[in-house]
Amino acid sequence: MSKTGTGVKSLVSQSFIPHSRPTLDEEEEKAVRAVIKSGLVAYGDKVAEFEAALAKHVVARGAACVNSGTTAIQLLLEARGIRGKEVAMPSYCCPAPAYAVLRSGNTPRFVDCDEYGNLSPESLAPLIRKNTAAVIAVHNNGTPARLREIKKLCSEEGLFLIEDCAQAIGAEYDGKRVGAFGDASVFSFYATKIICTGEGGAVASNDEELVERVRETRSCDWKRADAMRKGSFSVRESDVLKANYKMTDLQAAMGIEQLKKLGSFIAARRRLAGEYAAGFAELEKKGIVELPREPADAKSVFHHYVLHLTGKKSAESVVAKLLRGGVGASVLFPAIHELAFFKKFVLPGQRFEKTERLTRASVSLPLYPSLSDDEFERVVEAVSNAFE
Repeated sequence: MSKTGTGVKSLVSQSFIPHSRPTLDEEEEKAVRAVIKSGLVAYGDKVAEFEAALAKHVVARGAACVNSGTTAIQLLLEARGIRGKEVAMPSYCCPAPAYAVLRSGNTPRFVDCDEYGNLSPESLAPLIRKNTAAVIAVHNNGTPARLREIKKLCSEEGLFLIEDCAQAIGAEYDGKRVGAFGDASVFSFYATKIICTGEGGAVASNDEELVERVRETRSCDWKRADAMRKGSFSVRESDVLKANYKMTDLQAAMGIEQLKKLGSFIAARRRLAGEYAAGFAELEKKGIVELPREPADAKSVFHHYVLHLTGKKSAESVVAKLLRGGVGASVLFPAIHELAFFKKFVLPGQRFEKTERLTRASVSLPLYPSLSDDEFERVVEAVSNAFE
């Protein structure tokens, strides 16, 4: 099998291979050191620089950085004035958006997924009710959701469309980067994401007033602090309920450097995904697994490489065997509608056939730019052995 990844060799060939690993180098270290030396380590100019770079990437008029992707969703709903409403979102995804919906004073309405693990427009349509106000289209595993159909539904019903790009920054749909299709988009820069700042998130939108409201609510003293840095002390405080959800310049300095490398990160992930496909082709021929596919109108960034089991083995048993062999595999997402805390939000008679199938039959493998050639070969070997 051909060599892949960055071409880096593992120093300890049998060390544990984590499911996710950030790719951080001298550039990030130098940028963070510069912020430390400046003495201005909290929110400041580096955050504004990162926001401008993000807005340019998304082709949006504005962006606001916050402390997490979860907070980004909460503040976005609050800034839009959505409260006491229903917000439709997939059941097959990280539960974080559901918590954000609840914290903003709304009710999550769970929707089944399609074959790609994203929100199904066919399942969404019957769930749109009088009290539905917004839809969160999560781009799971780095693969864009069916935005054309989802956006059409939202336009017809007057719903606020949020693109959740936490796992998909840089992915493309119809030749455009995700984040440019909804009324607003959110991003996450957690340590496991495509680019990372340790913790962190952002909102982006062409609605500059909406972005400004997010900025105003993320900090108790944002406008005053900004004005004082510019030598002004006459700032009229607003009557908006605020909190402290800011990103720091330390984090933003990392983010600026990470965003510069996004293109190379995506190229490495797509190359690794192609090598995995070649390595697991025989398993698919035998009817043991289904390999991930890209929609014809989309370009995935492969945040995860997920095998869908079609044989007799369970995802839990395969993951357990891989973990024992030193490979950090994961069953990935729960079915949120099955979690005890969220069961009360499921409508009578609702069915989630595809969500439940993917939850029980999906195995996510290590995939990131810093995955070495030796590690890659070990993963392929371990997966093949897991099905013997």
